[in-house]
Amino acid sequence: MGWVRQYRHEVEHWRQWVEVGTITEQFVKAHGLAAGGAQQLQHRLATAGTWPRTQQLCAEFVQFVTAEGAKAKAGERLVGSSEVSESIFGKWKRLEGDQARSGLPGLVLALGALVAPTTAEVIKQALTTVPTKTVRTWCREKLGKTVQATRRALFASLRQAEQKPDQIPLAA
Repeated sequence: MGWVRQYRHEVEHWRQWVEVGTITEQFVKAHGLAAGGAQQLQHRLATAGTWPRTQQLCAEFVQFVTAEGAKAKAGERLVGSSEVSESIFGKWKRLEGDQARSGLPGLVLALGALVAPTTAEVIKQALTTVPTKTVRTWCREKLGKTVQATRRALFASLRQAEQKPDQIPLAA
């Protein structure tokens, strides 16, 4: 393994680059993208490496986080990782499993409740502000029939057709 020593400088470069990437990835995952976030990242990257190319990589990541964070409105933080949305959709699918008979499309309205703080007061206000009948009407108009409802209607018409004996051809 002595031959590796001749690459000690390259290995150190690569180690620093991996460290810079890891710090940046963890920062964006944990904090998202927002105005002013790049300064915090720059502070964390300050000790990541001394090589000029490492410093250039740090500057590029800070510039990227600055540009993406500038897209956020004042006081807003943009999601910096797909893990958040994957977690939300995982919860949504679990909820759908509990409510399989009512169908997935109407549960799109539950997404907000999965990410917002829900207190007894918030739930009470939601239930008294918008009647269930209004929600059902909105779902019917905007989302249409669920897959389950379409299947039930299709199979019901097929079952009715099968039960009519005068439609069955008899052999002569």
